[in-house]
Amino acid sequence: MKRFPQLSMLFLATAMAAGSAIAAEAPAPAPKVVSENSQAAKVNLVHLSTKADQVLSNDTMMVRLFAEHDSKTSQEAFDQTTQAMDRLFELQRTEAGKAKLKGIKISSGGRSTTPIYAKEAPGVIVSWRDRAEIDLESQDFKALSSLVSELAADLQMESISFKVSDQARKAVEEKLTAQAILQFSQKAEVTTKLLRGSDYGLVNVSVGDVSPAYDGQYGVRPMMAYSSKSRSAPEPQVAAGDSKLSVSVSGTIQILHR
Repeated sequence: MKRFPQLSMLFLATAMAAGSAIAAEAPAPAPKVVSENSQAAKVNLVHLSTKADQVLSNDTMMVRLFAEHDSKTSQEAFDQTTQAMDRLFELQRTEAGKAKLKGIKISSGGRSTTPIYAKEAPGVIVSWRDRAEIDLESQDFKALSSLVSELAADLQMESISFKVSDQARKAVEEKLTAQAILQFSQKAEVTTKLLRGSDYGLVNVSVGDVSPAYDGQYGVRPMMAYSSKSRSAPEPQVAAGDSKLSVSVSGTIQILHR
């Protein structure tokens, strides 16, 4: 320093300028990671949780239909129910029927045959009841409502509900995950500052999957009415409602003090 004061000052100024440029361009340093099993990780611990959510319109309609018949023998009851269910499967055998089923997912539900006992003589079987269920799912509400109306003479409607499709769910999954993680990081920084820490370390963190968030305001809220065009085969008029999807992040940080 004494022999080359000008050179030393120039080097120092250059180094400081370079350091300032790197600090300006480089992203903020990642939080330290603390070993969960270490003795040091058992002090100054704070558990945090955050959640990011988004409201989406339900775009998938689900309907469960069933046929149920009683008869003197289990075979007769089974045959009667099967005949009623065949009304739906007959549509798959014609071009016109296939057009009505386009975009509608069909899957078999439960099937059961149970004995009916005499009230005045316990243990005595007086008849048999057979029940079969079928589930329909589609994003074309009008087509599915029309199909339900057409099948009403043979199949009864047990339930109708709505949900967000897997495609729509996946489309917001990355966005909500990023938001929840960012909120967790910000919450950790604020907590560290309020507790007068100099930094924080991550002990553990868990990121949840996208799931419906029920808070009394959103969720699967179907509305159902019936058309008056046909008294024997009403066509359900529906409003699908909204669902609030959520991603949660929870974890433990350790407040560090220099």
